[in-house]
Amino acid sequence: MCKKLFYSMPIAVVLALAANVWAADQRIEASAPSDSYQGKWVEGDGDKETLELLDRAFESFHVSSEMASLPLLYKRDWDGFIESHTWINWWTQNSYGPSYGLMPFLGEEPYATWIRHAQGVWFRMMGDGKRADANGHVAPDGALMDCASILLHGKVEDGLGAFQQRGPKDMEPFDGSVWLWNVVYRQGDGNTGTYDWFVGGTAAGLIMEAERLLMKRDKDELDERLPN
Repeated sequence: MCKKLFYSMPIAVVLALAANVWAADQRIEASAPSDSYQGKWVEGDGDKETLELLDRAFESFHVSSEMASLPLLYKRDWDGFIESHTWINWWTQNSYGPSYGLMPFLGEEPYATWIRHAQGVWFRMMGDGKRADANGHVAPDGALMDCASILLHGKVEDGLGAFQQRGPKDMEPFDGSVWLWNVVYRQGDGNTGTYDWFVGGTAAGLIMEAERLLMKRDKDELDERLPN
């Protein structure tokens, strides 16, 4: 009935109705709350202070002159994340909260690759019943770890090797070959001989990797990780 009525209307009437609808929309828009927020990354209506905090949080995803950001945690040695410029490993316990919370936002490049490679270090160096860690502990087969890293020969200024002030820095030959496989299978602080194997770290690593694979939904990556 309405469709037939619409088609039987003169075009002038249709245009008049359209004009009235547009005018009503404009009045609704004009009467909308004036506390709408327009940020660099976030926009919307609501509490301005909260929206501004969200906007600043997303600022940390990009190179920023205002605040520390995710690109500062990049390490060329494995094309992935580190904890900081002096913490040159990737920790299961320290990264669990932020990685788990940020995972839905890490699907875009280069972050998708960086989180894949960072977590991939855990599985490349997982316990096999033979490999000893930095403290001499040999983890059982299948155990993940407190933290791990792979450092390459090269110049610090090129983003390779160790960044911290102590220990070796520029490592010859400058060919990008591996000079240190670093892993800590038990919780690394204190008297490691008194700790049990890092069962909680293994569980956390599996949860984070499962979340990453669910986000990515890449069958090839699933096939690569499942045997681990």
